[in-house]
Amino acid sequence: MTYYFNQSDLEKYLAEYKELKNIEKELLKENKLANNYDLYEQYMSKIQTYYFDENIEYAKIYANTKEELIEKTREYLKDIYGLDGYELLEYEEALQKAYINFIGQGYYQIYNSIGCSGDISVHRIDEMLKIALSSAMMKYEFDDEVWEYICEHCNDI
Repeated sequence: MTYYFNQSDLEKYLAEYKELKNIEKELLKENKLANNYDLYEQYMSKIQTYYFDENIEYAKIYANTKEELIEKTREYLKDIYGLDGYELLEYEEALQKAYINFIGQGYYQIYNSIGCSGDISVHRIDEMLKIALSSAMMKYEFDDEVWEYICEHCNDI
């Protein structure tokens, strides 16, 4: 097949995708990730080497209940942004509509896309890694030529 991308670029994308698949395999083995923030940071920095998502807040919120998570999220947003008046109302409104995925005790992160889509979501760190990893891998899958090259040259995916 004839490719329009430079061969070295295609090989680089293939190597990056393989590394992301290796991270995915490692994450499947980690079952205590929700309470290990240091390990979370290690994996997130690996993932963000390939795809940096500026909407992930590094809030490091530890919660035992959904109510505690909501309150700590509110405090974090207010403190970090120094919100007052209209801004605080905007964040409070977004927080009322926020998707707060409480799946048990552990550390949580905020995905804050108020500037883009006006949404806030809160996920436990093990889930946030899966979201970030999926986003990183998607950039290869959306380019037909790159994805075709990856599929042709990577038998173990």
